Amino acid sequence: MKFPLTSQQLLGMEERREGDLQLQITLGAFLADGMAQAGVDVRVPTSVWQGNLERLGTALAVTMTIPFAAVGRRSAGSSRVPLGGSQAAYRWRVGQGDRLGSARQALERILAAADWPTISKNDDLQQRSQARRWRAIYKAAFDQESGAQHADEVTKDFRYSRADAEALIGIAGSLLKAVPATVT
Repeated sequence: MKFPLTSQQLLGMEERREGDLQLQITLGAFLADGMAQAGVDVRVPTSVWQGNLERLGTALAVTMTIPFAAVGRRSAGSSRVPLGGSQAAYRWRVGQGDRLGSARQALERILAAADWPTISKNDDLQQRSQARRWRAIYKAAFDQESGAQHADEVTKDFRYSRADAEALIGIAGSLLKAVPATVT
């Protein structure tokens, strides 16, 4: 018997794994005179599990949980990240600029919620605080996503593939996770 696993299931097992992968498999069979059930414990050594994941390579998709908060500091940004449900399906039918525009709007709200300090191109990069480094990551993503919204001298020839859009939307979602959930 084979039991195919989705990328999400594999990533879920990896997220919960501590050391060797421990699985408990329960099989049930319907027989003419009732039902039979048996369970078996399976242990996959860490080295074997890691090797199998590495061989999957790019076939293993990345699934990211985005905190779509109804209230709190994350709520304004999460409502703009174009992931999930019918909004995502609509965004993939229209141009990449529209998808990236929503991600850029999410980034604008994320910055306001995060309250990361400003940075300057004259900053000593090695001396930046953790918060300033988050701001630098934010700024790079915002600048890249802004290229889809403008047709100025620098950005007029920018072209964004679906992969580009997915990466930038993923960055916006990831930055949303870096925003503290509550005001401290």
